Order: sequence, then structure tokens, then C-alpha cells
Amino acid sequence: MNQSSTRSTILSKIQKAVDNLPKVENVVDFYSASFYPTIENALTHFITKATEVGVTIHTATTAPEIKEVLQFLHKKFPSEWMSAEPALERYLQMSGIHYKTEIKDNYKAEIVVTSCEFMVARTGSILLSSFQPSGRRMATFAPIHIVIAYEEQLVHTLTEAYQALQDRYHEFPSWITTVTGPSRSADIEKTLVKGAHGPKELHILLLKNA
Repeated sequence: MNQSSTRSTILSKIQKAVDNLPKVENVVDFYSASFYPTIENALTHFITKATEVGVTIHTATTAPEIKEVLQFLHKKFPSEWMSAEPALERYLQMSGIHYKTEIKDNYKAEIVVTSCEFMVARTGSILLSSFQPSGRRMATFAPIHIVIAYEEQLVHTLTEAYQALQDRYHEFPSWITTVTGPSRSADIEKTLVKGAHGPKELHILLLKNA
């Protein structure tokens, strides 16, 4: 029996097995309220879930509040800061924080400031993509990651986030990742280590609507 006929025989047996599978009368909807209760307040839910996984949430509404939070973080983390997103740099400038903008220097930066595509209330995650000005490297190498996000970027589920991402760009970026808390791993001897594959601290400055 040659290779082609062997392959055909195997595929025929697989198809026959599939055809003989019992039909499923009641398909389980894993997105139903039975599995995921309705979120009453997306903002509160996001803050709760993000805090549970080790994210530090800072909220601000006015420019003085934003300045106060950033100056607090700069005092806590006085090392090299970096941001490659012009839309965010104005916040750093008004807070009197010196920072670098060259992405090639991100290996040296201790603190990076980026935006995010969306915040996901269900899991307390942030969604990042390669279409952001900071690219895919900025949120990976620095020990401290500070995300500046707006309340209108909040969605309930990952499904909503992916749909909104496609609506925004009309195509999916080559790189999409969800970040749920600081990087952590327990691969070695089941000992939890933070910062194993990325930032060991994640701070979100959430700009709330007035």
C-alpha cells in the first residue's frame, strides 16, 4: 500500500467516525449568564479584578490629580523613565518628569509608560497590540510598567475587546496580548516568582470621566 492510499484510508476512517458521532441536542453556551453573571458596574468590577491579581490602580479625574499620581510614582521609582507615545508625554511633561523616547533605549529603562487598547472588566486585564505607538517591546522588558488608560476604553469581555479592535483597525494587529497582573511564574519548584517573563509591577493610572 502506497503512502497516498494509506492517507486516504486513515482520513476515510476519521470521517466515518465523525459522521457516527451522536448529535448534540443542547449546545452549551459558555458565554451565558449561567457561567458569567452580568456585570453591574464595569469600572468597579475591573478595579476589583485587577487588584486581585496584583495590579495597583490609581484613579484621577483632573489635571492636578494626574500630576499628583505621576509625581508620587516618580518619587517611588526615580530611575530612568521612558515613553514613546506623544499622547501620553504631555502628562509626564506637566508632572516635571524626565523621560526618554527612543525605543532602542528601552532595554535600559526601569519604568515604561504606555497606553493600552482596552481594559477588560471581566478579568481585570489590559489588552495591548503592535498597532500602538509603543509597539510590542515596551511593555516587556522594563521591571515597572505604568499604563495610562481612559474610562471609555473599558469593555466587559474579551469578545467585546476583540470586536472593538477589529472595528478600529479593520484588521487584526500582528501581535495582541492580554496582561492580567504583573508577570509571574511558578514553573520552578512551584515557587511563585514575579517579573519572570516581564514587568514585576503593573500600575494603571485610570483617567475617569468627570
